[in-house]
Amino acid sequence: MRLRFISTSQDVAQRVSFQSLQVKTILSGFIIRGYLGKWTLLIKSITAPLAVASNLSLGKEGPLVHIAACCGNVFGRLFPKYARNEAKKREVLSAAAAAGVSVAFGAPVGGVLFSLEEVSDVLS
Repeated sequence: MRLRFISTSQDVAQRVSFQSLQVKTILSGFIIRGYLGKWTLLIKSITAPLAVASNLSLGKEGPLVHIAACCGNVFGRLFPKYARNEAKKREVLSAAAAAGVSVAFGAPVGGVLFSLEEVSDVLS
């Protein structure tokens, strides 16, 4: 029988903090070249599951936020409406970060609330 512990918001923020800080930096307008690119998505989506499966001391929460943000960036480039408009691009990245948190913790509402609390404050 598996026991699941209810995490506090500080615990969740600590687990996702590093990747989330870099996504927040990008959302605030700074450019980090290659951080959300297609090669990063390819390499991270292959190596992160392998590292977690081999029981390395790598949390799955931060890399899943990064992978989701990469997916949002790569798929956002396919549509001209989002590729040309920086505000729309930031909305897509914020939604992708929320999706990454939702996938990592298995809590869709928690991902949306985390996005509103931590990531979207730079949008206002």
